[in-house]
Amino acid sequence: MSHSTGVVLLSFQLSPRYPIYYAVSPFSTNHVVSLTQSASRIEDMSHSVSEELPRIPPELIDEIIDHSASDKPTLATWARVSHSCATRIRPYLFRNVTLRISRLSRFEKILPTIARHIYRLEIIVDGRAKLHVLHGVNRVLDLLVDSGTDPRILHLVNVWFVKHGDIGICSWVPVTRFKHLEELVLKGWKFETFGEFDTLLHSFPLLSHIALEDLNAHSRVSALPLGSERYHMNLHHLSVKNISWFARPLNELLLATASTSQLSILECESDGSPLDRDLLGSQLRASSASLQSLRIGLYLTDPAQAEEFVEEFQSRHDLSLCTELLSLQLHMGTTGSARIVPFILSQAEFDDLDWRNIESILTRPMFNHLRKATLYFTDSTLSVPESFEMVRLQMPVLDKRGLVRLAERPFW
Repeated sequence: MSHSTGVVLLSFQLSPRYPIYYAVSPFSTNHVVSLTQSASRIEDMSHSVSEELPRIPPELIDEIIDHSASDKPTLATWARVSHSCATRIRPYLFRNVTLRISRLSRFEKILPTIARHIYRLEIIVDGRAKLHVLHGVNRVLDLLVDSGTDPRILHLVNVWFVKHGDIGICSWVPVTRFKHLEELVLKGWKFETFGEFDTLLHSFPLLSHIALEDLNAHSRVSALPLGSERYHMNLHHLSVKNISWFARPLNELLLATASTSQLSILECESDGSPLDRDLLGSQLRASSASLQSLRIGLYLTDPAQAEEFVEEFQSRHDLSLCTELLSLQLHMGTTGSARIVPFILSQAEFDDLDWRNIESILTRPMFNHLRKATLYFTDSTLSVPESFEMVRLQMPVLDKRGLVRLAERPFW
């Protein structure tokens, strides 16, 4: 035992060649701070004398987990030191897995050991992947199913589920067998048809969160087949961005569910296309009684399109129906946003949009429940983007209305 820089070093001899040192906090003889031996030396040791790896006391492992549960490098280092430690640490080390293509082969080798511990899985294909890479992704998906993996959260980025001649590049079918999936994030996906998209989404009876970004399809038949089966969904959080031709079939799919999903969170970013506006409007009306968080990102460059949006919102939408709304975010990178913002808020128009007008809107009875509002907007009449953030606190503050101005400056 030795003392250095306020830390007690405990050592024991695993073998004549490999002494092990544990650094223990002086405030608690059990509280592990770090392992002083280098990771490379430990890895070398684990390969050389794996049959001699020590058993670490359970209470010491508990201390390691308590102190480093979110520190993967530290957990990985400890896992190399002891079999008993590796067994206990594995659920924490592999609960959240982010898999990039460069680690595909390594992941395949260890998958049988870690499969049952995976709660959140993210597979990322960087850019336009080559054919053999997509085959590798497909192989991993098959292995996940065969090994009994049943993740609750699945993120798939830039995976193209299409066919190339008679050769299937990547099949989405294995994904549909994750029946306990609660959150599905698809970014940069490409399907063959909308029917595949429909089948995929309706394969998860417990799905409550869907996030879709940059979707595309080879076939642009924008409607679902007539007489398509009605499904039950449990959707509470919907986020869409740049889904182009998928907006209409997604809208039809959601509206055709046997029991209408009551969204709590709705996020929609759009270039203002009619398909996107229909999706936003339909879901806003369908979930007005349950909606607690609303985020609208609108990016228009055509003044005529901005005017069209204003007229449509004025005639079809009324946020006063969203009686449970707690959080509102408007990101308006548009021409004419000085008119669009008040229309979205209250169907009222001001000659000059300023902070006084915004505050007067947000203090109306229709926004009594609102706890936070964030507005970002640019306009051709403004020299810089403007931002406004308001928080209504539960407890009294200096402002009698409970409004706190957090930002009144360009938001970049």
